[in-house]
Amino acid sequence: MASESRFKRIMVPLDGSAFAEASLSWALVLARRDEARLDLVAVVSPYAFPNPRNPQEEAIVQGWFTEEEERLTRYLAGVKGRIDADVEVRTHTPKGRIVPTLLERGEVFESDLIVMTTHGRGGLQRVWLGSVADTLLREASQPVLVIPSRDEELAPDLGEPALNRILVPLDGSDRSEAVLESAAGIAVRSGATLSLLTILPRPMSQDRSFVAYGLDDGESTGLMLEGLQAYVESLAAELREKGVEVETAAIQAGSAADGILERAAEEPADLIMLATRGRGGVRRMMLGSVADKVIRGAGLPVLVHRVPEDRDND
Repeated sequence: MASESRFKRIMVPLDGSAFAEASLSWALVLARRDEARLDLVAVVSPYAFPNPRNPQEEAIVQGWFTEEEERLTRYLAGVKGRIDADVEVRTHTPKGRIVPTLLERGEVFESDLIVMTTHGRGGLQRVWLGSVADTLLREASQPVLVIPSRDEELAPDLGEPALNRILVPLDGSDRSEAVLESAAGIAVRSGATLSLLTILPRPMSQDRSFVAYGLDDGESTGLMLEGLQAYVESLAAELREKGVEVETAAIQAGSAADGILERAAEEPADLIMLATRGRGGVRRMMLGSVADKVIRGAGLPVLVHRVPEDRDND
């Protein structure tokens, strides 16, 4: 299992800012270890006159497109020039609205991972996550790795990031466990430890995401935690047989997100990997209630893996 899950084509959306380029170091380390291709994408998207109403506006739009495409082409060439030749890099400047264009390019490139920062242009720190990254997390068919950005004044760091511990929250469902194959592959090729986590909610908690189900409220907390520990240990045993270094924990917390964030802080993780379900609609609840809180609160890279509906047995 651990050797089968490799990324082949990694798409990296960029917008010309140092914020967006914070994703490059992670994209590069994964590309090198998996011998994957990087597709750097900067979308040429107009901010004014998206639907020209007359020839004058049409000329303005076409002139803007031409200038912006030339600027972004030069920009991506410069980014590519900073990347060592041991990684295959292709650059693309498609035209269109940003999110639909990125979704379409991801399918055309047959990308199996999207790597991007949590916010991009300007100083409004929620804008990038709230628009582009948030929509890609909900709509992209590929896993999305979101990287917290640094101060825009800092030069992008293309050095290899530390990857010693990968935190994987689990709740006993096929959905949550679907991320294990990819996590194990990354761990083996990086020499990292997988930290499997399951969470027992404190009384009155309504957040059941990433929490094991079917527990009798009459049992003692100790017995319940023992049962959860046995669950993650059974998964760990299978992974260890395949050469993965694994540690496990069953903890009590007020909510799933709280438990994940507490564990990531107490036993420092370099990457969090978790699963969500389905596309859009009410199925966004899982992303909004857990993954979104973890992405905003952890200050760590978070890889969100969406599981097809037929694997969701909750």
